[in-house]
Amino acid sequence: MKDDEDDMTDKQTSATPGRFITTPIQARFVDTDALGHVNNAVLVSYTEIGRVDLFNRVRQRMGNLILARVAIDFER
Repeated sequence: MKDDEDDMTDKQTSATPGRFITTPIQARFVDTDALGHVNNAVLVSYTEIGRVDLFNRVRQRMGNLILARVAIDFER
C-alpha cells in the first residue's frame, strides 16, 4: 500500500502546482460497504469537509469564496 500512496503523491505533486492543504477526515462505518471500501458518493461529502476547512483558513486573507461546481471523474 505504501508504494501506491507514493505513486499517488507523485502524480498529484506533478499535476498540481503550489502546496497541499490537508484536512484529516475520519471515515464513518456508514461511509463504507461490506468490504470496507468508501462509497463513491461519500467522496463529495469529504470534499465539502475539506472545502469548509480551506475556506475557514483563508477567509481573512481572501474574503468570501464561492464553490460553483464540483466534478469527480472516476477511473477503473
